[in-house]
Order: sequence, then C-alpha cells, then structure tokens
Amino acid sequence: MHSPPNSAPLSSSQLARLRERYGDMGQCCSTTRDEETKLAPPPEVQLSDARRRRTTHSSGSGPLVAALAPSREATPAAAASSAPATAAPAAADAAATYAADVLAGRLTGDVDALAAVHLPEGAALRDAAAVGRVCRDCALLNNSDFPILALRRLETLDARLAAAGVVPSLVDEACVAGVRLVRRELQPQLDSILDGASWKLNMRQTMTMASGVKTTRRCVVETFTKATTGGRLETKITATIPLRLTSCLSAVLIPDLYATWLPAVKESAELARISRFRRLVYLRADHIWPFAQRDICLVGYGDILNATSVVIYLRSCHADEHLDERAATEARSDADHCVRAKVFGAFVLEVISATETRLTNVLYFDPILKVLPQGIIDFIMSKFASQVAPMFASQGAKFEEGGELRHLLDTPEHAPVFAEVMRRLACGGMHESVREGSLSG
Repeated sequence: MHSPPNSAPLSSSQLARLRERYGDMGQCCSTTRDEETKLAPPPEVQLSDARRRRTTHSSGSGPLVAALAPSREATPAAAASSAPATAAPAAADAAATYAADVLAGRLTGDVDALAAVHLPEGAALRDAAAVGRVCRDCALLNNSDFPILALRRLETLDARLAAAGVVPSLVDEACVAGVRLVRRELQPQLDSILDGASWKLNMRQTMTMASGVKTTRRCVVETFTKATTGGRLETKITATIPLRLTSCLSAVLIPDLYATWLPAVKESAELARISRFRRLVYLRADHIWPFAQRDICLVGYGDILNATSVVIYLRSCHADEHLDERAATEARSDADHCVRAKVFGAFVLEVISATETRLTNVLYFDPILKVLPQGIIDFIMSKFASQVAPMFASQGAKFEEGGELRHLLDTPEHAPVFAEVMRRLACGGMHESVREGSLSG
C-alpha cells in the first residue's frame, strides 16, 4: 500500500491512485481552513507537519501515538488548506467536540497528552454535565476503535477527580463499562508482554519459514516462561520476522484463513465484523480421538499502541454477548457435541525496520481437558508456542509483493482496514524510510 509522503502534499495522480484503491479516505476528515481554525487544539497537542517531521527525524522513532487518527496529508482538502490553525476555541466548545475532532483527525498528539486535552479542571470537576460528556466521549472512542486512548482519558479523569476530592459517583459507570473492560482485559496483557524482568528465556531457535515468494527466509524465535500462582506455567514468545508490518497484520486480520495455517485448526470463520478492528471469530479444532472436538468463539480487537507498534487482543466470547451472531454456529457446535475451550491473550507487532517486524505474543489456552493436570497442559503449550511463530510468518509472507494472497489487500473488504492502520501509523510519527517500506507495496 502507498503511504502518504512526509515532505510534500500528495500529487493529483497520487490522490487518484489512493482513491481508486481505498476510496475517498479523507471524506470524514476534510475541512475548510475556517473550520480548522475554529477547531484548532492547543499547540502542545496539535503537531504541525513540519514539527512532526523534525521530531521524527531527530528521534528516529517519533512520538508515541502522535495522532491515532487519519492523516490530513492524505486528503485533497488538507492539501488545499495546509496553513496551521491559529486560534484555539473556547474551552467549552472544544470539549464538546473533542471525540469528533479526534475521529476526524483534527485533534492529534501523544496519547497521554491527547487524553488530557479539554478535560474538566478545578470547579468544572464538580459539574455533572462536564464529567458526563467525558464519559460519553470515552465510550464513543472505545466503540470507534480507539480503546487505548479511551482508557487513558478515563484514567486521567479518575485521577483528577480523586485529587480534587470529588465523589466518583459523577462518573457514569454504565456508560464507560466498555472502557473499564479494556482496563481489565487488555492492560494486564500489555503489562505482561512489556515486562522483561519476570520472564526466563527458555529457548532460542532460528527457524526456516515457508515463503510465498521465491526466497528462503528465517525467523529467530525466543520462548520465555514464568511460574505463576497455583503452579501454572505461562509462556511468551518473541520472533523477529523478515516481513513488512502489513504482511504480518494480514495473518491476523483475515480470520477466515486461520484454518489454512494455524496448527490443529480445521475450521475458521469471521462471524461478524463488529467494527473496523473488532471481530467475532469462530474456530474449531481437529478431532483427536478419544476426546471430543474443541471449539471457541473469540472476540478480537486492537489499536495503535505507539508510533511503531500495533496491539491485538483476543478472548473467548462472554456468555451474554453477540448471542444472535453466534446462535447458528453454536447450535451446530452443540449438535456435534463440541466442548467450548477458553482462550485469551495479546499480540504486539512492532516495526523494527522497513523489512522486519517483531512479534510478541502471550496466549493462555484452556482446552477444558480434565483428564490431564493443568501443569502438563501448560508444559505442552510452551513447547507448542514456538512453532506458531514460523507458521505465522509463513502466512504473512503470502501477502508480500509476489505472494499468492497479496491481491486480498486491495479488495473492498480488506483495503479500508489496512488503509486505516497506515494512516494512524503515518500520523503517529513513524520514520519516513521505515513507513515507506513497512506499509507500502
């Protein structure tokens, strides 16, 4: 895919190619200069194109999640109105349009700084209407595939309320229940993945991956383990994969193909696309006699973690969610006497260079197999986990230029998803040379 240039507006021919491939990517965020001036955020949050380039090239990696939104450079309206906004709106008006401005790409910045923009302060923290507006914004951002920004904003509000001695009952907990769920689900997995001290390196291997093109490639896989309460053994794998980020993402973001590369999976299907980055997925395992078949209904979602990384979280479906979407599939599963397994975990994909991506994965799997102690199951899973990385890489290689599945990235079903990832990372400050290689093709 093509990445918006970092040094000059897109030419008319480039815009035409982008529209032909992805449609009008900038339709939702094109604004006139007057509108930009009215909606301009504070200068510490809004990064001009020139400042973003200076920050990116001086640091080599750029600011964390410097935008989390579509790039203005990718739209005709932005090319026609490239002058920076000069006047900040009134605080009340700006707060009222916060979520809309983020979603439209008019409000950008480091995720922690952006989370605090236009939040109530002082006496306003006792204003139920102002606090309620923040709660609704957090819910909207979470439902619009910005779960990390929504969580950081809600946590910042909680901290301000506590510091001011304001009763937390002003927070509409029913409204932000989905954001609280992100805190309980995704954050512990991120903490575990990013924690290097508690994991012990168990094995390092250099594995050959099957390639979708006429080259032999290898990936370095490291397996880490740690003992937890109750005698459980947890496993984390990291792998340096010689592929672009979009190729690696393709292996995860097209679940209908899981059965073609995930070991022991005989059936996979995307039951529902809840939003652009949130999916409901069904998996059924191979039948291993004398045990009953295992299957899983999964919910997966993700976000841009920082300027070079993407996080994807997955878990078993809760009993009371997406019942209509699951009904037919689970009725067939019950008729086949399948046992519903449980799983949760996370993937982080980090750009290392224009042609390399680091995969880090923590996955917890419970096959509901009571005849074996959980410790033995954990041990088997630790040995099995290292085999997943080269299979993951082999699937991703099929989406490289010349690969047999590369054409899928240009289809109407998948192109907008990868275009959105490209735009968010482009705004996030990824170094131009890395972005061009890792997100183009």
